[in-house]
Amino acid sequence: MMAKIKRNNVSPKGDPKTNWNRNIFIIFAVVLAVGMVGSYMMILFNPSEYHDNTQAVSAGNMVTVGYTIFDDYGYPVLTTFEEVVQEAAAQNFTILLSPPIEMPAGTGINETDILSIPTDPEVPGFDKFGLLGFEFNSISSQIIGIEAGAGANIPFDYGGVELLYNISRDDFNNLYKDAGIDFSQLQEGSKLTIGIATTPTITVDDAVAPTNNFRIATVAQKGDDYAILKNSYPGAQVFVLNIEK
Repeated sequence: MMAKIKRNNVSPKGDPKTNWNRNIFIIFAVVLAVGMVGSYMMILFNPSEYHDNTQAVSAGNMVTVGYTIFDDYGYPVLTTFEEVVQEAAAQNFTILLSPPIEMPAGTGINETDILSIPTDPEVPGFDKFGLLGFEFNSISSQIIGIEAGAGANIPFDYGGVELLYNISRDDFNNLYKDAGIDFSQLQEGSKLTIGIATTPTITVDDAVAPTNNFRIATVAQKGDDYAILKNSYPGAQVFVLNIEK
C-alpha cells in the first residue's frame, strides 16, 4: 500500500510560528529516549535487490521512495524498512513502520498541506502520521538524479518556520493527569506524541470529516515551569525504490 497525498486546509495566516503552534495539542504518552546505544544515522540498508540502478530520477518521474526520518539526536522516528524496526527493537526502542511514498519528482505541494501516512502499530486516538508539505517537498526536490536502488541523506527545509510549542507545567500536568505522567518526568530529549488537528478541504461532492494526524515531538528545552517541544526533524535517509517514466 502506497501513501497518497491527502490535502488539508491548514495554511497559517500571519506569523507562521504562532499559527502552527495553535494547531498542536498533546494527548498521548511520554516516551523517554534515554539509555539507547549507538546511532542510527548510518543504518546499512541496500534496496537495490528490489530494483536495478540503470535509471536515475528525472523531474516529472513518478517515484516510489522508502525512508527513515530522524530526530535531532539521530534516532529514527518513522521508517519504511523492517530492518530499521528490528534494529531498534534489539535495543528496546520502538519506532513506527510506514509504507513507501509515491511522489512526482520535482513537483511540490502546498507547504502547509499534510500527507497522512498509516503506521504500524497504529497510535490510539489518531488517524495517521502527518508528513508536512515542507518535508514532502524537500524529498521530492532532492531525489532528482538519484538512481533506482540508491539513496541519500536529505535535509528538511521548513522555510524558516519554527515548529515549536511552549507548554507550561500546569497545562502539561492537566493534560497528563489521567495517564499518571508528571511534568517532573520530562527531560531534554524526551519524546512526545502530539496531534495536529486539521480540517480537510471540503469537496464539492461531499463533506470530509476532520483528520487528526500525529507527530513525534522532542522536548528541546525544559525549565522549572515550562517545556518547549520541537515538532520538526533535521531530515531523512531516503532510497529510490522504483521509477516510472
